[in-house]
Amino acid sequence: MEWKGLTVASKASNKRYQSLPLVSIVIVNYNGMRFIEKCLASVLETDYPSFEIVLVDNASGDGSFESALRLFGKNSKVRIVRNNKNLGFAEGNNVGYQSCRGPTFGNRSLMVGEHQRMRAMRCWTLSKPSLASSQ
Repeated sequence: MEWKGLTVASKASNKRYQSLPLVSIVIVNYNGMRFIEKCLASVLETDYPSFEIVLVDNASGDGSFESALRLFGKNSKVRIVRNNKNLGFAEGNNVGYQSCRGPTFGNRSLMVGEHQRMRAMRCWTLSKPSLASSQ
C-alpha cells in the first residue's frame, strides 16, 4: 500500500499506517561528500511512515559531516553521531546500532529510487514482527 496518497487526517485514523513498526536506518559516512546529500534526501522521501536515520560520521575531513548537519540536522527523523576518529565501517555501524530505537537496515550506498521507496524495508519489517517488537 502506498502511504503518500493518504491525507494527514486519513493517516491519523488509519490503524495499519499507525501500527507499522519503527525502523532505524544506519548510514556510516567517511568523506562521503559526493553521496551524503542525495542519500539522505532519497531516504527521507520514503512512503514508509515510521523510520529514523542514524548517520554516523567517522571523523570526515571533506565537509560531508558539516553539510549533513547543515542540511538535515534539524530534521526530527535524522540523528547525527560523530566519532572522534575513523572507526571503520563495522565499528561505525556498531556505534549507529547503539543509537537506534528500532530494527536496523542500510548503509551509505542506500539511494532509494522513486518507484522503489522503501518497499524492501516495508516488506522486511512486516515479515519480521519478532524483530520489530524486540527492540
